[in-house]
Amino acid sequence: MFAPNGVLLKEGDTIQRVNLSRTLSLIAERGPDAFYHGEIADAIISRIRAEGGIVTHEDLANYEVKVSRALEGTYRGRKVYTSHAPTSGPVLLHMLNLMEKYDLPAEGRTNVNVHRLIEATKCKPSLLGELSVISDFSNNSWLCCTVRYHPSV
Repeated sequence: MFAPNGVLLKEGDTIQRVNLSRTLSLIAERGPDAFYHGEIADAIISRIRAEGGIVTHEDLANYEVKVSRALEGTYRGRKVYTSHAPTSGPVLLHMLNLMEKYDLPAEGRTNVNVHRLIEATKCKPSLLGELSVISDFSNNSWLCCTVRYHPSV
């Protein structure tokens, strides 16, 4: 949740993302090398290291982008495209799949529907570990056939 200085924003408030703006400007001016080398890379590595991570400048310099088809699912008859594991994309599709059988728009914001949404989002942390080892979704099989939920996790 984005809450500058701990204060939630209201409709119509302006968000200023100065660091993001600077980063994107540098990349636009200098190309991809601005991200993988130099001050942006230094800032990324510094932050990762400060949090106990192990990524190095060499890791960034040697990184190769792998482009693959987006993970595709459906929700209420509409196509949903998202990224593959280890991101939360597969988990998002699973959560939508869980919620799809309820007619939330017709029922409105009831206590039961809020509870359903909360329970669907609770699945996320336990599924991420399971899904992060799955790297090939190229057969486009539906996520629910792949996910193994472990209530004890």
